Amino acid sequence: MNPPLIRPRNNRSSVALQALLSRVPGASETVAVEDISIDGCRIRGYFRVGEQVSLKLPKIGRFTARVRWARGGKAG
Repeated sequence: MNPPLIRPRNNRSSVALQALLSRVPGASETVAVEDISIDGCRIRGYFRVGEQVSLKLPKIGRFTARVRWARGGKAG
């Protein structure tokens, strides 16, 4: 049996951004984005793993994402 493939994580850049987050479905809220990469970001807030969200980032636009991890008031 082959071990599962683990994709290396892209380098993340530290940022201090405010983004508009919408829980699908649900109301919008402003969240702090702490780091970002081509594959994802870390935001402050309380989320459930597997939760689908929509983020609107300045100069980047809106995209839909799924929470892959959440702990200690942060998620990615």
